[in-house]
Amino acid sequence: MNQVGCDGLLDYLNETIDEETKRAFEQHMEGCEDCRNELSELQSLTEILPFASEPVPPPSGMKSRILENVFATEQEEKIKQNIEQAPSIKNVTNKKRSWLTPLLAASLLFSLLGNSYYFLNKNSPSETPIVQEGTDKVIKVVNLSPSESINANAMASMIDKGDEMALVIQADSLAPLKGTETYQVWLLEDGKPYRAGTFVPNQDGIGGVSYMVKDAGEHSYDTIAITIEPTADSELPQGEIILSSGL
Repeated sequence: MNQVGCDGLLDYLNETIDEETKRAFEQHMEGCEDCRNELSELQSLTEILPFASEPVPPPSGMKSRILENVFATEQEEKIKQNIEQAPSIKNVTNKKRSWLTPLLAASLLFSLLGNSYYFLNKNSPSETPIVQEGTDKVIKVVNLSPSESINANAMASMIDKGDEMALVIQADSLAPLKGTETYQVWLLEDGKPYRAGTFVPNQDGIGGVSYMVKDAGEHSYDTIAITIEPTADSELPQGEIILSSGL
C-alpha cells in the first residue's frame, strides 16, 4: 500500500487519487488530528460555494483590494516565520497547506459579493419606463362661413384623441367685444346646441380655443357655429350666429 502523509490532503480533497491511495490517506488521518481539522475546514468552505450561483463580476477594484489584503497577510506570516526558529517537518507541511484556506475564503467572498451585487442591481430599475403616448388623428377640418355683413374668418379642426375629441378653433378679423361679451362655440345636433368653448380675441382680432368634447361618440353633430354672448356662462345661444359650417 502506498505511504501517504499530510501532503496528500489536497489530492484527497480534489479526489485525484486512486482508491488504494485514498484508503491509505484515510488510515493516515485516523492518527493525524491536524489533517482531520484541516479537511473539515476546507470541506465547510467548498460546501458553501455552490450557493453563489449566477456569479456577476463585482465592481472594478473590489477583487484587487481583497487579494491585496490576503497576500499582505501571507507576507506578514512569512516575515514572522523567518525571525522565529526553523519549524519542524510537520509544521512545514502544515504551512504548505495553509495558503489554500485564505484563497478559498477570498473566492467565497468574491462569489457572495458578486451574487449580492447581481440581486441588488436586478431589483433596481436600470432604465426609465417608456411612456407610450396616444396617436392623435384628425377627423375633419372645416372653414366656417361668415354671416351677412360679417368679415371674420374661422377654421375648425376635430381631432380624435381616443376617449375624447378635441375641437380646435382658429379665427381672425374678429370684431372687438364690449364689456363681458365673449365668443362662444357651439356644436349642434338636430338643432340642439352644445357648448364647445369660449374665447376672447386679442387687439388684432385674432382668437381661438381648444375644447375637449366628452362623449363625442354618442352624438352625431351636424353643425358648428360661433356666436357673441353677453357673458361666458351662456348655456344656450343668445346672440346672433356670426360664423358657421355644416359637418
